[in-house]
Amino acid sequence: MPKNYKALVVEDEQLIAMDLEMTLSENGYHVECIAGDESQALEYLGAHRPDIALLDLHLGPGQLSFGIARRLSMRKIPIIIVSAHSRSSFEVPKSLANAPWVSKPFSDARLIGQLNSVMTSQNLKREGVVGGEVRPDATGSC
Repeated sequence: MPKNYKALVVEDEQLIAMDLEMTLSENGYHVECIAGDESQALEYLGAHRPDIALLDLHLGPGQLSFGIARRLSMRKIPIIIVSAHSRSSFEVPKSLANAPWVSKPFSDARLIGQLNSVMTSQNLKREGVVGGEVRPDATGSC
């Protein structure tokens, strides 16, 4: 399924970030950036456009990734939350309301399943296909 999609990983724990990178790489995704904090992620987003982003919500003491999520949402970049916290642990902003949630510890199969599902959905939207039907206003361009 993957066509070497570009991914941004926002994760402050180095071992988890390396595990995510390896899992994605082994499944046809290209991790362009691993950001350990908000400033690194926003700097990367200032110059690049990933196809998808994986966000840890809690990036260390007092730091949440909600600002990154807002920026990604504004640019219509799909987000998957990868968190040890449950959705009910946070007052989740609108930019994350519909984002898929993968709980830590995660299985590779669950993570890749979510990634493939999100990217399939994105591709259908770009191609103007919704619910198996072609929208009349679809142009076929991205």
